[in-house]
Amino acid sequence: MKKLIPILVLSLLWASCKDPDADPKLPVGRDDIALSRAEEEIALATNAFSARLMGQLADIGASDLDGSMPDNFVVSPLSLSMALSMTANGTEGNTRSEILDVLGFEDADIAAANSLNSKLTAQLPKLDPKTKVSFANALWVDANMDCSLRPEFSEVLSKVYDAPTAPVNGLGTVEGMDIINSWSAHHTNNLIPRLLHNPLSPNSLMALTNALYFKGTWAIKFDKSRTSRADFYNSDGTSSRVDMMRKDALSAQAFEDEGYKAAAFGYGNGAYSLIVVMPDWGVNPAKAFAAIDPADLHSLVIDGSFTTRLDVKLPRFTVENGTDMIPVLKAMGIREAFTTAGDFSAMWASDPGEFFISTVLQRAKIVVDEEGSEAAATTIANGSLTSPGPVQSSDFIVDRPFAFAIVERSTGVILFAGVVNKL
Repeated sequence: MKKLIPILVLSLLWASCKDPDADPKLPVGRDDIALSRAEEEIALATNAFSARLMGQLADIGASDLDGSMPDNFVVSPLSLSMALSMTANGTEGNTRSEILDVLGFEDADIAAANSLNSKLTAQLPKLDPKTKVSFANALWVDANMDCSLRPEFSEVLSKVYDAPTAPVNGLGTVEGMDIINSWSAHHTNNLIPRLLHNPLSPNSLMALTNALYFKGTWAIKFDKSRTSRADFYNSDGTSSRVDMMRKDALSAQAFEDEGYKAAAFGYGNGAYSLIVVMPDWGVNPAKAFAAIDPADLHSLVIDGSFTTRLDVKLPRFTVENGTDMIPVLKAMGIREAFTTAGDFSAMWASDPGEFFISTVLQRAKIVVDEEGSEAAATTIANGSLTSPGPVQSSDFIVDRPFAFAIVERSTGVILFAGVVNKL
């Protein structure tokens, strides 16, 4: 039985430091990404997908790769969306429709999705001279099947995603695993030294990998001398003593709506932000994040509304997990691609046999402290009741479960999202 195992590697790093009097609404040397109308619609659809993904993870649980259900998790919606977009280019018929429907756009928009992904890959690294962002993609193919790929599919991945085709002798062997792990380590600054803990299936024909590396600085850093022990009230009713970072009169965007309040803290020249969403007591943070209208969040991120001065308390935190995405994607509506009924005729020039997506997993880690943050993720291939308004309090004390997201300001695209339920 032949299998398709798409693998996507994604890594993120960031740190912190900036003039405390700088206005995050007026960044220096920032170049925004200009989008066409079609690309803007795809960007909105991508964030709607992010919200649905978070909601689905809350509904069925973010099942770890060892079968456990972690209290905290971090995922990359952009990584998963790009992996599915790349895969969709190799599908036809209902198989493609299911993937595109889950992503939030129709079959006719695959060209716009490719255009947006290409633009993000090319321009995200150029937005902030204080921030390093890099992408890497690859299409790994068992050497015996290299000539069976449709040239049109290889060309799209090469031109749009800059993914070269790399033949591998024995893709589903220990040697094949070592090659992919070496690639992962190189393109994630060794944050993900082992994407694969076991070889791919001996029947594996191909794998898709993507790496995104991000290293930047907080726009305004936290003073380590002010960090002190404080209570964090966990979702299970217990409390923990944690290291709570503090910053008074921090210039940040802050907004609230029924059921939650949120704040956005900028990095570097303001091109990237970390959004922290804190729901009301007892509300699942993933559900609170999913309930924010993606259009409202998109608008708030892009136009920088409601900038104010906040007294912030934010805990140091580390989240690390590996998530099996197939149950989530099935629940969201992708089914045929995971069976031998899937139509991959746009990928293969000759019939590869019983070919299907057998694995979609994502590994991720994020560390947040006073100096900055470090994170890495790897992936193997309804709205608010009212419009948000400014916060009514100058305090933003994150002492209970919360959600977070890393976004690019000019497009509103969400790179990472996650929740902390217990520390």
